[in-house]
Amino acid sequence: MKDMKALLLNILFLSCLVSAQAQTEQEINWLTFEQLSDSLDVQPKETLLFFYTDWCSYCHKMMKEGFKNPDIVRYINTHYYAVRFDAESINPVNFDGQVLKNTSKHKVPGHFHEVALLFNPPGKKLIFPQLILLKNDFSIKKNTNKYLSSKELLKYVK
Repeated sequence: MKDMKALLLNILFLSCLVSAQAQTEQEINWLTFEQLSDSLDVQPKETLLFFYTDWCSYCHKMMKEGFKNPDIVRYINTHYYAVRFDAESINPVNFDGQVLKNTSKHKVPGHFHEVALLFNPPGKKLIFPQLILLKNDFSIKKNTNKYLSSKELLKYVK
């Protein structure tokens, strides 16, 4: 009887472990800019930045579809540090020794955070969703500001 209980406990433990592992592979390991800075100090790696806004329907569609696709999740988690950031956030961000913020005290459409402006090419209007791939040296590898289907997104990150 004790052997049967031990066996059942082991099976239960292993099934929970497998379930937890499968669950982590279904989501992108999104980091904050603060976490990104720490991670880059430990191990340099290419970075994916995804800027969105609350009112951007295509941003939300990409979050619900493209960034939930198991092949995309697996590829991004393996090859990139990934940061998802609300371009209109009013929360200050500590990154690379600087405090970056939104000049607006309240979240207002069209008032963008300094982080979003920092990665936007000079003279170019911010359009969302914006997806940027950065090389290890933080230079821009790719930059697009349009909706990408799952197929297009996988091709883009590869």
